[in-house]
Amino acid sequence: MSRSIALIPRFVVLALVGCNDPKPPPTRTVDMAVWKERAERQLHTSVADVRMVVDSGKRIAVQLGDTEAYKALENTLCEAYVIHRDTSAINCLTAQFERGDRSASLAKVHLATWYLNGKEEEKADSLLRTIALEPGTRGDMELLLRNRIARTRLAADQRNTRLADSLASIGSGIGASEHPELHAELLRMEGMAHLNAGRPEEARLHFLQALTLATASGAQHEMGACHLAIGWSHADVGSWDDAGEHLTHALKIFEAMRAVRDIPIVLDALAFTLWGILDVGLVDTYWKRAFRMADSLGMTVEATRIRCNQARFVADADSVPCAVLG
Repeated sequence: MSRSIALIPRFVVLALVGCNDPKPPPTRTVDMAVWKERAERQLHTSVADVRMVVDSGKRIAVQLGDTEAYKALENTLCEAYVIHRDTSAINCLTAQFERGDRSASLAKVHLATWYLNGKEEEKADSLLRTIALEPGTRGDMELLLRNRIARTRLAADQRNTRLADSLASIGSGIGASEHPELHAELLRMEGMAHLNAGRPEEARLHFLQALTLATASGAQHEMGACHLAIGWSHADVGSWDDAGEHLTHALKIFEAMRAVRDIPIVLDALAFTLWGILDVGLVDTYWKRAFRMADSLGMTVEATRIRCNQARFVADADSVPCAVLG
């Protein structure tokens, strides 16, 4: 091979090299999609991590003149504020509202989620209904699904299985191939309605379907959330081994992705599940770790529940040295 190449005149080789066009630079859509994906991967880690990626991406969006990418990144930061219950969410979301476009509608969905997190159901319901009536919403698959997920979550909080089933059924035909991770979340919310209504077996069917979709799409956080929900459904019927298996899966996923607000929830569920099965000292370490994390993150409601569960455990075990309360 090297002998034949040597016979080619030098100017011909240079001409051939010159004929090879350099690889075209990546389009701005691809570039900005990468930045948005990076930010979304940090959503459950911390607001600071998301903000760092978003700020870098926004600078590039400005250079490219890509206003849509800029707004999408800002919306991702707003979502991070909501997930971590950071009060900066309100100012961030309000700024999005003023645009009056798709980013404004997505911001309203995030605000509805903020209301749901705070148990302000009437405000959430009113806001979600207005979004459904906005022009342009009907053809936006992602927006429709996110709205449907929030409304199904509201139905789940109200233990309204009929409404949850109806919303999920309508949502099942929306952008199934484009947004499988959102469909998984929708199914999980439908399952939560059944779980909250005292129907763990029915709930588990929805959770398992959701897990299949989440796994196929590689949606790590949704996979962890599905395992957590399946664990709860097994615990509700006293299937402690199955519950422990799924809760352990959830813990591994959330720890790997550093989903800090989810870890104490799983630890609390694990401790409750393993109560009476494992050594009391080992079980108590789960509650101690869960409380430390929840308390450090300002998760007041969760920290209080964890402390109550731990106190009940200590009283039941009649082993005061096992934990220090107060």
